[in-house]
Amino acid sequence: MGIGSVAGVAIRIATVIIAAQVVRFFPHQSLRRATTFSRSLDAGVIAAVAIVLIVVIGAPFFEELYFRGLVQSVMTRRWNARAAIFAQAGCFALVHYQLGMTWAQVAVTFATIAATGLALGALRWRYQRLDPGMVAHAIFNAQAVLLLLTLA
Repeated sequence: MGIGSVAGVAIRIATVIIAAQVVRFFPHQSLRRATTFSRSLDAGVIAAVAIVLIVVIGAPFFEELYFRGLVQSVMTRRWNARAAIFAQAGCFALVHYQLGMTWAQVAVTFATIAATGLALGALRWRYQRLDPGMVAHAIFNAQAVLLLLTLA
C-alpha cells in the first residue's frame, strides 16, 4: 500500500506538470469537455457513486491486470522490459482516446496517460507484482475524482 500510495500522488503531480507543458502548444484551444463522470453527477447520487466505484476501484484493477499483467508480460518475453514498458504505455494512452476530442485534448490525454503508463509499468517491473500499480492507479484516479467533485 505504501509505495503505491506515494507513487499515485507522485504520478499525479508529474502529470499535472506534463499537462501544463503540453497545453502551452495549444494556446487558443479549449480543454473543456463533458465527461461521463461529470454527466453522471447530474444523473443522481446512485449514478455518481457507481461511476466513482468504477473509476477508483474497477478501472485500476482491470486495467492493471490487462496492461501491466498481460500486455507488458507478453511484450517483455518478446522484446525486453524497457520496450515492453514503453509499448504498453503507448497502448494504455491510445485506449483513453475518446471520439470528439480536440487536438489539444488528444495531446494532453496522450502525454499524461502515457506518462502514467510508464510509471505504472516501471512499478510492475520493479516489484514484479501488480498490487503497487493497482494502488497507485486507484490513488491517481481518486485524486481526479476528488477534483471533479470539488469543482462540480
